[in-house]
Amino acid sequence: MRKGLLASTLAAGFVAVTAVSQSVPEKAVGIKEPAWAITYGADVRFRFDDFVQVPGKWDKVSVKDMASTRTRTRGWMEAAYGDCSLYFRAANEWRHYFVSDSTKDPNAYHWADEVYVDNLYLNLKGLNLMGHDTQLRLGRQDLKFGSGRVFADATPGDGSRSIFADAIRATVKTSEKSTLDLFYAYMHTESELTLGDQDKILTQWGVEQAVGAYYVNGENKQLPFEAYYVGVFGETKMESLNTFGVRLLPPITDHVKGELEAAYQLGEWQTGQDVSAYMVYGGVKGDLASKHPCKPYAGAAVYLLSGDDGKGDDSAWKPALARGDTQMSELIYKSRTEQWSNMIFPHVELGIAMSKDHKARLLSGLLYYAEKPVGAASREQGFFTSLRYDFPLVKNLFGKRGDLKGSVLGEALIPGDLYTKNDKTAYCFRFELNAAY
Repeated sequence: MRKGLLASTLAAGFVAVTAVSQSVPEKAVGIKEPAWAITYGADVRFRFDDFVQVPGKWDKVSVKDMASTRTRTRGWMEAAYGDCSLYFRAANEWRHYFVSDSTKDPNAYHWADEVYVDNLYLNLKGLNLMGHDTQLRLGRQDLKFGSGRVFADATPGDGSRSIFADAIRATVKTSEKSTLDLFYAYMHTESELTLGDQDKILTQWGVEQAVGAYYVNGENKQLPFEAYYVGVFGETKMESLNTFGVRLLPPITDHVKGELEAAYQLGEWQTGQDVSAYMVYGGVKGDLASKHPCKPYAGAAVYLLSGDDGKGDDSAWKPALARGDTQMSELIYKSRTEQWSNMIFPHVELGIAMSKDHKARLLSGLLYYAEKPVGAASREQGFFTSLRYDFPLVKNLFGKRGDLKGSVLGEALIPGDLYTKNDKTAYCFRFELNAAY
């Protein structure tokens, strides 16, 4: 199936390139001949994670500890000719677990693990679709749109190692400040384009296919918005999951901006059970002193994910092409059997942003279950706090290239009334280094 899709993608790309070349007038003597351009690079990401006393089920005494390192290496190359380019990226990630409660091999991602094709696509710019400038991308690529709450990771099974999908994506510029993305994606249970196959499970519900559209409208400065649809269709567990959503980004004042995202999903498991769920995020964020070099800001938000009450339809929210919220927490993710579902999270945020790579953020709030777990006396999971600091170390080490930056993250979860047999505070610490050339 994968080889057939790859062959079809390359064939479609060849036809498109031929069509573009034939559309140039023969007498276009004033057009400068395009030239080949080859670029390449590499990046390394190192992470050390330490999770302490992460709670298990609300009525159990047991807690989980885990300490590990993850090292991901990637190399890429792009060959471009005019408006056509071919991009290739290979990667691998090996891990070492110092402490793990898993019954599986704690070093399942041992050195050197497997080298896999992370991206391989043909990109065509300058196409004309009904009078609109269009870009077409064919092949294995990362699909991420908007806030990342719905579109962020098509391979959630391997954690943060990869996010790719084998896809066909068209980006249409519908107006000066608006675009429409249309895509078809095929997600594999395992990747066959590897060296040293380690049978990594990549998807949530077996082999999946998806179709989607993401529209961004920036014409109205008073109410820029985004609207989207994604349908995921499985072959083993999930029959279909259709998600419809809208994201509003209104500027409330010159220094305060708002965000409201709401999505509804419906579908069906292959067992015949229907799915009916929703997600809502609403928040404001404002500059405290926009002219100060540290650019301090403050914000407040509420994040709501529907939960399943165990009656009738499955009403638990499911991130369609994502593992969860990319802006949120690993500790929250690991402390909940529902992960990014069945949650109410009102929180406040304080931060400074000296630059893109130099910033700090403090986030605190109360975690609740939207639907009380069966048998529980309370929906209050606890008080959560996160502090993250991102910092640059080296820039332009090799001329105009070669950057090194890092980050430190600390999180804590103080158990709430939900936990009847565990009152231990859970902690998480992460140290990360990123080098890119």
